[in-house]
Amino acid sequence: MKRITATAIGLVLAAGLAYATPTGKAEDLVDRYHTATTEAGISANWRDWHPDASHQVHVLTGLAGQDFSFSYAISEWETLPDWQNNPEVVEAMEGYSEVGRSERQQTLETQEGMAVITTTVKVQYDWDGYKGTMTETDRFEITTLAGRSVIRRLTSTYDYR
Repeated sequence: MKRITATAIGLVLAAGLAYATPTGKAEDLVDRYHTATTEAGISANWRDWHPDASHQVHVLTGLAGQDFSFSYAISEWETLPDWQNNPEVVEAMEGYSEVGRSERQQTLETQEGMAVITTTVKVQYDWDGYKGTMTETDRFEITTLAGRSVIRRLTSTYDYR
């Protein structure tokens, strides 16, 4: 019984130390987010997110269409429907392709004790013969939890105006 108890205590301590280990600078979180291009890559970075984190998405289309926004809790990510299987989205995105991206620009500031990192990239696209440039902006609010940096809120804006 003593060996089992000692082993259990050791596992709990090791897990606690692993969880509390700093993950690097706030910029590292943003870099990991932008380089995760697959579901496996995204899943590997769950520990970069605060348990109560949220993601807000704004799509600005200007005069040609309706702007729209939505948000969700990151903790609900795995239970959300796959937007790529949504017939309305598939139809709306028909004929859309990205043809180029600028270098991602990044700024860092501190607001109310949190690191705020804003990244911006210009995306050239062709949408059914119409060529344009969309500005993609991600605003990360990064705080600390148990001694490590975590993303508390992400606001993504896709500006087609």
